Amino acid sequence: MIPFSEKYNWYADPLVVIFFFPFLVLLGAGAQTNNFSHKICKFSGISPIRLYDPLSFHLAVYELC
Repeated sequence: MIPFSEKYNWYADPLVVIFFFPFLVLLGAGAQTNNFSHKICKFSGISPIRLYDPLSFHLAVYELC
C-alpha cells in the first residue's frame, strides 16, 4: 500500500498503473490451474451472466460437476 503524500503521489500513482498492474496481469496470465481452481474460475466467469435466469444458472452449475 502506498502512503498518501501530496508531493509523491503525482509520480507514484502513474508508475504503479504503468508498471505494477501489467506485471500482475502478466503473472496471472502464465499461472497454471489445477482441477479445483479451474472449476472456481469457470464458475466465477459464468455466474454473473446467468444470475438473472435461475434455470440457466443451475445448468451452469450442473456443467461444472
